Amino acid sequence: MNDIENGWILTDNDLPESHWGDDRTDELVEEYAGDRDIITDAVAFWLDTDGGDPDRLQVVYDHLPADIQKEILQSYIELNNRQNDFDIWWEVRFNG
Repeated sequence: MNDIENGWILTDNDLPESHWGDDRTDELVEEYAGDRDIITDAVAFWLDTDGGDPDRLQVVYDHLPADIQKEILQSYIELNNRQNDFDIWWEVRFNG
Protein backbone atom coordinates (compact mmCIF):
# COMPACT_ATOMS: atom_id res chain seq x y z
CA MET A 1 0.00 0.00 0.00
CA ASN A 2 1.36 3.38 -1.02
CA ASP A 3 1.12 6.00 1.73
CA ILE A 4 0.51 9.34 -0.02
CA GLU A 5 -0.17 12.40 2.08
CA ASN A 6 -3.19 14.45 1.02
CA GLY A 7 -2.22 18.11 0.72
CA TRP A 8 -5.76 19.21 1.54
CA ILE A 9 -5.90 17.59 4.95
CA LEU A 10 -4.96 19.88 7.80
CA THR A 11 -3.42 18.63 10.96
CA ASP A 12 -4.02 20.18 14.38
CA ASN A 13 -0.66 21.93 14.05
CA ASP A 14 -1.87 23.72 10.90
CA LEU A 15 -4.90 25.31 12.53
CA PRO A 16 -4.53 28.66 14.27
CA GLU A 17 -4.80 28.49 18.03
CA SER A 18 -6.92 31.61 18.09
CA HIS A 19 -7.81 34.47 15.79
CA TRP A 20 -6.95 36.71 18.72
CA GLY A 21 -3.50 35.20 18.88
CA ASP A 22 -2.86 34.85 15.16
CA ASP A 23 -5.15 37.00 13.00
CA ARG A 24 -5.74 40.24 14.85
CA THR A 25 -4.62 43.58 13.49
CA ASP A 26 -4.97 47.00 15.06
CA GLU A 27 -7.79 47.79 12.65
CA LEU A 28 -9.67 44.56 13.41
CA VAL A 29 -9.30 45.04 17.16
CA GLU A 30 -10.75 48.54 16.88
CA GLU A 31 -13.54 47.32 14.60
CA TYR A 32 -14.35 44.52 17.05
CA ALA A 33 -14.36 46.97 19.98
CA GLY A 34 -16.67 49.29 18.04
CA ASP A 35 -19.02 46.47 17.05
CA ARG A 36 -19.16 45.25 20.65
CA ASP A 37 -19.46 48.84 21.94
CA ILE A 38 -16.60 48.47 24.42
CA ILE A 39 -14.30 51.34 23.45
CA THR A 40 -15.57 53.68 26.15
CA ASP A 41 -15.61 50.83 28.68
CA ALA A 42 -11.96 50.17 27.83
CA VAL A 43 -11.05 53.84 28.29
CA ALA A 44 -12.86 53.99 31.64
CA PHE A 45 -11.04 50.83 32.70
CA TRP A 46 -7.71 52.33 31.61
CA LEU A 47 -8.45 55.54 33.53
CA ASP A 48 -9.43 53.43 36.56
CA THR A 49 -12.81 55.09 36.86
CA ASP A 50 -16.30 53.73 37.37
CA GLY A 51 -17.73 54.64 34.02
CA GLY A 52 -18.26 58.22 32.99
CA ASP A 53 -19.89 60.09 30.16
CA PRO A 54 -19.49 57.87 27.08
CA ASP A 55 -19.21 60.89 24.76
CA ARG A 56 -16.36 62.34 26.80
CA LEU A 57 -14.63 58.97 27.04
CA GLN A 58 -14.85 58.67 23.26
CA VAL A 59 -13.26 62.13 22.89
CA VAL A 60 -10.41 61.02 25.17
CA TYR A 61 -9.93 57.87 23.06
CA ASP A 62 -10.03 59.78 19.78
CA HIS A 63 -7.29 62.16 20.94
CA LEU A 64 -4.86 59.47 22.09
CA PRO A 65 -1.98 58.27 19.92
CA ALA A 66 -2.67 55.08 17.95
CA ASP A 67 -0.21 53.01 19.99
CA ILE A 68 -2.00 53.95 23.23
CA GLN A 69 -5.40 53.20 21.68
CA LYS A 70 -4.10 49.76 20.69
CA GLU A 71 -2.73 49.15 24.18
CA ILE A 72 -6.03 50.19 25.82
CA LEU A 73 -8.17 47.94 23.65
CA GLN A 74 -5.89 44.91 23.72
CA SER A 75 -5.33 45.06 27.47
CA TYR A 76 -9.05 45.52 28.12
CA ILE A 77 -9.92 42.53 25.94
CA GLU A 78 -7.25 40.35 27.55
CA LEU A 79 -7.94 41.40 31.15
CA ASN A 80 -11.66 40.80 30.67
CA ASN A 81 -11.18 37.45 28.91
CA ARG A 82 -12.85 38.54 25.68
CA GLN A 83 -10.39 36.79 23.34
CA ASN A 84 -12.86 33.97 22.68
CA ASP A 85 -15.55 36.52 21.84
CA PHE A 86 -13.10 38.13 19.40
CA ASP A 87 -12.55 34.69 17.82
CA ILE A 88 -16.31 34.22 17.41
CA TRP A 89 -16.71 37.75 16.00
CA TRP A 90 -13.83 37.11 13.58
CA GLU A 91 -15.38 33.84 12.36
CA VAL A 92 -18.77 35.48 11.74
CA ARG A 93 -17.19 38.49 10.02
CA PHE A 94 -14.98 36.50 7.67
CA ASN A 95 -16.85 33.23 7.29
CA GLY A 96 -20.38 34.58 7.36
